[in-house]
Amino acid sequence: MKPETYARRAFNRVRLAVRWQQRLNDWEAARFDRRLGVETGGRLAPIDATVRTGDASLGVIYIGTQPRMARWWLAGLPRNPADFTFVDMGSGKGRVLLFALEAGFRRSVGVEFADELHAVAVNNAHIARQHGLLIEPLLGDAGDFDFPDEPLVVHFNNPFHDPVMVRVIANLGRSYERRPRSLVVLYHQLTVEDAGDETGNLALLDKVPFLEGRTLEPPAGRIDRNLLAPFTVRIYESSEVLTAMDSG
Repeated sequence: MKPETYARRAFNRVRLAVRWQQRLNDWEAARFDRRLGVETGGRLAPIDATVRTGDASLGVIYIGTQPRMARWWLAGLPRNPADFTFVDMGSGKGRVLLFALEAGFRRSVGVEFADELHAVAVNNAHIARQHGLLIEPLLGDAGDFDFPDEPLVVHFNNPFHDPVMVRVIANLGRSYERRPRSLVVLYHQLTVEDAGDETGNLALLDKVPFLEGRTLEPPAGRIDRNLLAPFTVRIYESSEVLTAMDSG
């Protein structure tokens, strides 16, 4: 068989695998939306969004977090979610906020700078309230967000570039100095991001002195491992969380 035939067959296998993975992800997301009557799908590039507070050029394209991605990192978080407030930085239409409440977090707060995404999140909040899920979407620049003085899990789905993350980390540091407490920071991204979406945010988080980072182990199960293999998930914890885990 000619080398180009081998290459063509390998390319077709990869293309079919990607299509299958995308179809499965889309189906699971659509099933989640149907169950609650919300709308959290689609994509939105920052350049196409209405941004009144913040710099649209520092944003990264909106794509909702996959349900099985959320199941993966939720399993790696502290086992007492009711003791934490969940904060989603770049919360889009509110899908992850809903995941967090269904997982048992006591509050679920999101920060989004795109008017179009926030408007959908507000509508989703009204609908979700009928199911007892009280998400709190806020419109604004993530770099201006004042973190509540509560135990926190702070989530990032590669939402913005380094200049915003520098400000977010500074705000989180001031909040921790004000009240040392249990803090968890969760960051996930494609291991190799598309051109224009690459950030140095993980390197910035690795340098935060009051957080200790670890890379989440691959999920169990062949399907999950295959679907989530392109992603990296890093979890950062304050000493209060680590001490509680050791004593537990």
